[in-house]
Amino acid sequence: MGRSEFDERDIHLALDGELPPEDAAAFQAWLEANPEMRMLRARYASDRALLHQALGEIAQEDPPARLKNGTRRSPPRAFGPSGTLLRFTAAAALLLVLGAAGGYFA
Repeated sequence: MGRSEFDERDIHLALDGELPPEDAAAFQAWLEANPEMRMLRARYASDRALLHQALGEIAQEDPPARLKNGTRRSPPRAFGPSGTLLRFTAAAALLLVLGAAGGYFA
């Protein structure tokens, strides 16, 4: 037995062919009863077709080897043992002092 209530997510599921088959008839009835959702579905279908047209060739390409093998670059280190954190802290303190002094003299 299919559901009786659907939402925008279900429209996407239907367009992608992922809506459960037992819900298909109820979904079509829901669309017929909701003209706004029917128009939204038509817009999504049009957008989907345009995307497939624009990106069709790219979507058929093989992914790069580094993505297939699961290799990735090591993440950048924000603060390492080189004292970067200390330099940022000193720069922030200097800016605070300069701002306070400038405000005082202005």
